Amino acid sequence: MAGIEVTNTIKLPDIEKNIDQEFSALLEEAITEIRIRTQSGRDKNGRSFKSYSPAYKKKRIESGRDGRPSLLWSGAMQAAMTQTVEKRNGSFIGTVFFNSTFEALKAKGNIGNGRDFFGFSREQITRITKQLRSILLGRK
Repeated sequence: MAGIEVTNTIKLPDIEKNIDQEFSALLEEAITEIRIRTQSGRDKNGRSFKSYSPAYKKKRIESGRDGRPSLLWSGAMQAAMTQTVEKRNGSFIGTVFFNSTFEALKAKGNIGNGRDFFGFSREQITRITKQLRSILLGRK
């Protein structure tokens, strides 16, 4: 499984109020942000993607698609991004990953070709961490 793991360890008394569901919702929002950012041609750090090769760009244009890098042909790779939350050793662990090995390999190829789209920006990590702390401390 290719994925991003977000670990936030806060030792508190046992607080059970659907934390896993709330964490899951935060990760779904983050996945949506990755999709939007990717389709706008930007990587996880806000930089523009490396251009497609001339041959691939030509193929895209001939098929009626845009020639700019958006990593969107069929939508399958982006649709394969998903998440899970589990409790391990008293900590909630959130993992964002591809639910298809084939789509994960496509993502890996894009990342290796200068389009590092699959990940969280520092701002996303900070925001998710703050939101998790708020949930865990009951200040939501």
